[in-house]
Amino acid sequence: MPGASEAETIRILISTDNHVGYNERDPIRGDDSWKTFHEIMCLAKERDVDMVLLAGDLFHENKPSRKSMYQVMRSIRMNCFGDKPCELEMLSDASENFQGAFNHVNYEDLDMNVAIPIFSIHGNHDDPSGEGHLAALDLLQVSGLLNYYGRTPESDNIQIKPVLLQKGRTKLALYGMSNVRDERLFRTFRDGKVKFFQPSVQKSDWFNLMSVHQNHHAHTETSYLPENFLPEFLDLVVWGHEHECLINPKLNPETKFHVMQPGSSVATSLVPGEAVPKQVSILSVTGQEFKNEPIRLKTVRPFVMREIVLSEEKGAQKLARKENNRTEVTRFLMSIVEELIEEANAEWLEMQGDRIDEDDDDAAEAPLPLVRLRVETSTPEGGSYDCENPQRFSNRFIGKVANVNDVVQFYRKKKTASTSRKDDKSVDEATVSHLSALDTVKVEQLVREFLSSQSLSILPQNSFGDAVAQFIDKDDKHAMEMFVNESLESQVKHLLALDRDDDEMDDEEREQSSLVTAMEKYRSQMENMFSKGIKKRTRGKKRFKPKPDGWDSEFDGVWEDQPGALIHSDNEGGDPVEEEAAEDGTEPTRGRAAAPTRGRGRGRGRGAAASVRTTKAKATPETKTKSRKKQAVSDDESDVIMLDDDDDDVIANVISDDEDDDSQALFVKQPRSTTAKPRKVATTTTQRRGARATASPAPSSVTTGATASRRAPARGKPAQSTLNFSASQASAPQSSRPSRSTRNMSVISDGIDDDDDDDDAFEEMPTTSRRRASGSASDRRHAIADFARHHPTDPIDVIIADFMSEFNMATAAGRRVDQEISQEVKAPAYDLSFLEALQPALDDLAKYRIKLAVNAGVTDTKGLYEVVTRMVEAKNLDLKIAWVSGDEVLSTVQKGLTSGSEFRNVYTGERLADWSFEPIYAQCYLGGLGIAAALADGADIVLCGRVSDASPVIGAAYWYHGWQRDELDKLANAFVAGHLIECSNYICGGNFTGFKALEHADGDGWTNIGYPIAEISAEGDVVITKQAHATGGAVTVDTCTSQLLYEIQGPWYYNSDVTAVLDGIYFSQRGVNRVAVHGVRSSPPPPTTKVGITARGGFQAEAWWFLTGLDIEAKARMLEVQIRQLLSPYSDKFTSLNFDLLGSSLSDPHDQNRATVPLRIVVQAQHAEDLAPARFLKPITDNIMQGYPGATFHLDMRQGFPRAIFEYYVSLLPQSAIQHRVHMPWKPTVSTQTLDISPPVNTRTYPSRQPSQPITNAVGPVDLARDFGPTTRGPLGWIVHARSGDKGADANCGFWVRHRDEYQWLRALLSADKAQELLGKTACQNTQLAIERFELPSLHAVHFLFRNLLDRGVGVTTTVDFLGKNVAEYLRARHVDLPVRFLNRGKL
Repeated sequence: MPGASEAETIRILISTDNHVGYNERDPIRGDDSWKTFHEIMCLAKERDVDMVLLAGDLFHENKPSRKSMYQVMRSIRMNCFGDKPCELEMLSDASENFQGAFNHVNYEDLDMNVAIPIFSIHGNHDDPSGEGHLAALDLLQVSGLLNYYGRTPESDNIQIKPVLLQKGRTKLALYGMSNVRDERLFRTFRDGKVKFFQPSVQKSDWFNLMSVHQNHHAHTETSYLPENFLPEFLDLVVWGHEHECLINPKLNPETKFHVMQPGSSVATSLVPGEAVPKQVSILSVTGQEFKNEPIRLKTVRPFVMREIVLSEEKGAQKLARKENNRTEVTRFLMSIVEELIEEANAEWLEMQGDRIDEDDDDAAEAPLPLVRLRVETSTPEGGSYDCENPQRFSNRFIGKVANVNDVVQFYRKKKTASTSRKDDKSVDEATVSHLSALDTVKVEQLVREFLSSQSLSILPQNSFGDAVAQFIDKDDKHAMEMFVNESLESQVKHLLALDRDDDEMDDEEREQSSLVTAMEKYRSQMENMFSKGIKKRTRGKKRFKPKPDGWDSEFDGVWEDQPGALIHSDNEGGDPVEEEAAEDGTEPTRGRAAAPTRGRGRGRGRGAAASVRTTKAKATPETKTKSRKKQAVSDDESDVIMLDDDDDDVIANVISDDEDDDSQALFVKQPRSTTAKPRKVATTTTQRRGARATASPAPSSVTTGATASRRAPARGKPAQSTLNFSASQASAPQSSRPSRSTRNMSVISDGIDDDDDDDDAFEEMPTTSRRRASGSASDRRHAIADFARHHPTDPIDVIIADFMSEFNMATAAGRRVDQEISQEVKAPAYDLSFLEALQPALDDLAKYRIKLAVNAGVTDTKGLYEVVTRMVEAKNLDLKIAWVSGDEVLSTVQKGLTSGSEFRNVYTGERLADWSFEPIYAQCYLGGLGIAAALADGADIVLCGRVSDASPVIGAAYWYHGWQRDELDKLANAFVAGHLIECSNYICGGNFTGFKALEHADGDGWTNIGYPIAEISAEGDVVITKQAHATGGAVTVDTCTSQLLYEIQGPWYYNSDVTAVLDGIYFSQRGVNRVAVHGVRSSPPPPTTKVGITARGGFQAEAWWFLTGLDIEAKARMLEVQIRQLLSPYSDKFTSLNFDLLGSSLSDPHDQNRATVPLRIVVQAQHAEDLAPARFLKPITDNIMQGYPGATFHLDMRQGFPRAIFEYYVSLLPQSAIQHRVHMPWKPTVSTQTLDISPPVNTRTYPSRQPSQPITNAVGPVDLARDFGPTTRGPLGWIVHARSGDKGADANCGFWVRHRDEYQWLRALLSADKAQELLGKTACQNTQLAIERFELPSLHAVHFLFRNLLDRGVGVTTTVDFLGKNVAEYLRARHVDLPVRFLNRGKL
């Protein structure tokens, strides 16, 4: 513009992808994002710009933390508010650009002094979500801090209207298009459903500036926004989302507009594009011309990256052919990293310029840089590079770099395929054409086509489609739940209002027909109302359970988005206090069952066995359900409904025989026709004490159904009922539940007769009784036979046993691989101890028809099947044996690696490709539905490999009760029951910190501790008890709490079949050795399951010395110095050498043994010959003559000879990639001898880390020195129970107290910092230790997860506490200030 002055120029500061809140919990990098955003805002003020334009992803998350929101609001107020008038004139109708109550630009608000307005679109990170479809930017707009424009409320019909601004004679048309999923946006542009509006007058006078936030480059055919899709009348496009800074505008020769890509202001990934200097720009627009002024940001943490090929590096070429080159390779790479650190620091100092001279002295100190060294380790000319574990290598630079876990990245060059790809173009075109056709299908159409083949008697079809659309398009997590709940409420209200003229009719069929007709009529009415727009899905009526005491939304996420937060019915949310108050025999209100968890592995071999039995209890004459606004009562004589007249939104629960039934139970038993038919149905009738009704899970290839009449397997008169079990999730007919009998069946033989209703909580519910007969491969061998022999007096249904652990999985994997290599069996790869336990039990198992399910197959389930079959045949017994496969997945993992799957280690975050070891075996964790399918088809014994520890219980309950896959509450409770009894005697008093109280208890005390029994009802209710004839031990609330806290890693407990949510779980004592489980909630299972990958880790040897009396530590130092010198000729071959002093000598000891302390020397190496006696054991024993006073070594030197050790890597594998298969060789045809189990369809992806609470969030501050009275110093364990265990390299530890008033003290005392303090030197010496904490208020418990406490896991750890069981005992021994009034209640 000729003669233009500053008054004619619009100056715009442009930035994008600020990602405020990125990595905010990182102690080093946590403040990076908002500091740089603050610099950008300060630049806007310093340069006196007219406006700021942000092109998306201001926040890193769409629900930013309070801290992130605070920092952004603070920075905007400090720099963009003031008395300086804004010179921009708004020419367009602001209501068309801005939504909400304040639909105008903020600088025209008379109540605010905005000097520099900010205009922003949203990105893919801070997009709208949830109820109201609000974004974080909506909060900033409604508070007047910025102007949120460019919304895309309809992604299939986008209209883009500009914000028209003017300064002097310069006119700016500001267009914005917030992020839309790239594939959908591509389709919308392609279909011509994106419309741009231009000013109606003087079109040529406007400078057209647009901001977008999409993929700039084609990742797939449709996953980006081509520049030529945008209109040619644009002058400049500011492109967000791409993080590489390309700040200088580039001309598109086709469209003639320029494109600027500012990039991010904080590095969110360590890739080359993020290493480019971060910049913002001041764009000066004068008339139709513009000028760009890049400004480099100075607060950005320096980031340098280098990629090298080791085989081409001068200092590393010769190392490839050198054996044991790890040390040299590590030194070479360390030197490069040191160079990069110096380069980063120099770059930062240069970038600061004169800023250093202006600021204080501390400004000259560069922040810790981000460093990434990418190393190709391929060796095209032979040899190999033995590279250190990437995380260990990275940890060498703690205090020097900011990214201490991922400094280096190793990779090998992939071999290029030589196959011809001439037909790729035609294939791609055909695929794209097919995908394009699919793109045109709407959600509503898909729902309509699906439902057209169904027969809905309750839910309106078109409303169904709307709810699905809300769930998919708008990310409304609760859309489906709300739709179902509202539809059911509406139906029930309608039915309750029906004229009851025909109440006196006795004909049950006519009554049922009338009800079905009424439901059908009302459903049609609702559909018509919806189609006419009269009734839409209601909003704003969601009700949520109270936020847990320990929940912090900033760190744990929004409570309302968590699994199970939404209240489905008024029966939810039972109060554990009310539950405890009802122990006089009346059943208190109970919430619905809670969510389950995924199966886990153990850190040791286990072979737990337990059993299951069924019970039915007598009906109570009256049940009550309480809520705040209604009450519904039903008794034997009449049905009385009482509703609060003021409550229009709450529907009365109509309670019949079962107090737990909610409003949905009205419709469960209604017959419904199903048009979808199974492809193949096999009907099997099984006679088992009246025949067990059988059920089978959903197979992927065969649909089966089994029907049998059944009676409860207990003393007393049989109760006949029928179960129909459907085996196909997609096409199975509706199963009918067994009719309930009022006959009560005794579940234990301790003097309670058949009519005793001491436990009325489980009346009218048939239950299975599962007994755990072994908790470890080293457990006592008699349990299975003991359970079976006592069946006549202590009846059971299913015995389960657990023999699997991370340790024996890894060692058995080595045996299995050795067998395949040598073609000879030196030691079986299944568990031999199971055969010892099974042999004496077989006769009674066959006699009493008791089912048995075990995971003793370890890594050779088929081999175990062959041996057990021969044992059964030798006894000529009628027992059908099934076995389960699908857990061996090495080939699947290898295929996944070649296709780009990273297989991140769930403990360390390391990629499998970067692992320093070569996988030899991989085994995934299967769910329980294969076991259920085998039992449904008549199996008596089911042999498994790596099913999760609780899967046998889940499978047995699923089969016995004829459950379906979508009955998650029931599965969750069965899952928790499985976890409680999986370790056999642990829940009956073994490994229990209250063990002293059991020594002189009634019965056998510490000896002959009984094995547990889980009683599981058809409704999923669980009672834990134990063998009546084994009188040792006890089952109490505390023993159950102890076992529950063992090995859980957070409130979400995962299993392949269900996720259990444990934040509300609690127990109640129901009698002697009887404990009921309450408060478990459910959530769908994850789409993945755990996979354990085994590699040979080298060899280990150890030796022991004994030190006695005085100066123990000095003697230990002397011994270590001497032995290290003697081993120095060989130690360069060692991968580790540790000296551990175990314990300390007593002061003034009265016994020499009490004055003696062992010292353990442990060494590891890659090869056995490096630990040969001449290189380890002999030099150690040769030291005795020059040793410390009283030097003595252990004469048993067997541990001094090298033994193989195995590394164990834990990752996740999609369940869809697993072929879960049941083998039933007794079937008549080959096609029926196998049955495939399909993966779950309804899954949920969970965060990689569980919620953590570093300190308690209890209401009100707690003063430990004042609020609990006088204190005395003493061991924590005097008044606090604890239990710990291992999970890979992690240890978990739960603490709980006996009384409710003690819990406030415990949760205030045991913060994450306090736990680290109590760990003492154990924590100080472990630089990789991280602590996660959460609370279980209903259990009076605080739980910790100590990450990386146990070295690398049970198979290779050099610690004595390789199972992590003594972490709790160590911490209980630490001294703290104990309230005297708690201590006066007695020590544990």
